[in-house]
Amino acid sequence: MELIIKNQNAFNQLELIKWNNEELKKELSEKLAMYNTLVYTEEQIKDAKKDKANLNKLLKALEDERKRIKKTYLVPYEHFESQIKEVTSLINQPIRLIDNQLKEFDEKRQNEKIEAIKRFYDDLEGYPFKPMLEMIFDKKWLNKTVEMKSIENEISSTLDKIKNDLATLQIMPEFAFESIEVYKSTLDLNKAINEGKRLVEIQKRKEAARLVEERAKEETRVQDNMTTPIEKTEKKWIGFQAYLSKDDCLLLKEFFLNNKIQYKAI
Repeated sequence: MELIIKNQNAFNQLELIKWNNEELKKELSEKLAMYNTLVYTEEQIKDAKKDKANLNKLLKALEDERKRIKKTYLVPYEHFESQIKEVTSLINQPIRLIDNQLKEFDEKRQNEKIEAIKRFYDDLEGYPFKPMLEMIFDKKWLNKTVEMKSIENEISSTLDKIKNDLATLQIMPEFAFESIEVYKSTLDLNKAINEGKRLVEIQKRKEAARLVEERAKEETRVQDNMTTPIEKTEKKWIGFQAYLSKDDCLLLKEFFLNNKIQYKAI
């Protein structure tokens, strides 16, 4: 089956449109040249609007003729186009039917391959941690050109790397557990290590803040002890005798006065 144009001479009959192109361009160039240097005054606003209307009228006449000629020339093409579309619609119908069947075959093949990958993954042993298969699954594995053996090798290599990464995180001095948890959810070693470092920094700042707080509390306690006034006790008259010299009496009197202690002779 092939498309055969029966009247090839139809294309030969499509002559170029002949019109007074050059004459019109020359005439317009001469007449329109004055507009390049023409400056209207405020009193000539009406003239400016009239000139613009005349130019727009000429422009519209040319555009209308162009569109008319184009439409005339497109009539045979548009008729041919509609006929071609009728034929192509007949061809597209079986193409879609075949395409749907090919997609079904390909989906079946991919599903069988996915099941084979799952069986291989589930049977793998010797790894302390195996993430969900979806976390390491590569869509390119479903390509027809990718052999199952290649997929198996790639999965084993990935699990070996995960095992080594976990061993690296396990020997971290601090926050190894938290870092490992991050790694298990992301399979990103750098992110897990950075999370451990972040927690260490938080712990350091927390400890520094605790020391500052304790130091502040200690200083507050010292200040409170220094500024707490001695509780006043109830005063009462007490009689006593003492064996004193005159100098002793003067010293005792000075003590009483300095400490605002009342005294009187018995």
